[in-house]
Amino acid sequence: MKNVINQPINENRELKRNVEENEQYSKKSNVIINGVPETDDEELRKVIGEVASCLGIELHDYDLQAAHTLPSKSEIKPIIVKFNNYDKQKEMIVQARKLKISSDALGLSPNVPIYIDEHLTKPTIELINQAKNLKKQGKLTTVLCRDGKVKI
Repeated sequence: MKNVINQPINENRELKRNVEENEQYSKKSNVIINGVPETDDEELRKVIGEVASCLGIELHDYDLQAAHTLPSKSEIKPIIVKFNNYDKQKEMIVQARKLKISSDALGLSPNVPIYIDEHLTKPTIELINQAKNLKKQGKLTTVLCRDGKVKI
């Protein structure tokens, strides 16, 4: 009887895991850019190109599939960018972590740091936050996220 009851529970758990994996995979070529102040005549592709240039990356219009701001309560709205070229996406993230640029490098104010991160699903973000809390408590030594996978 237990097996009969547990079978749909296990199937549901497996289906949820598959949906999560598929959703994360669909976001694999995306980045979220935080810290770029909006301007009235803002052209996102141009701004993204300027950010890439500050990072030493040559970015062409054909490297980008889409870009738009995300709704936010914050005055500075995050920008989501979908790349056609996964290597460019990865290069943006790696260079942003190395160079740590700010909005003044783009000639924009207020001067705030610009962060470029992977586009992650809500469950993945929650998992990372839990792992970071465990790291603060000294229960973990390393917490990384690469290609949508959390590594501890």
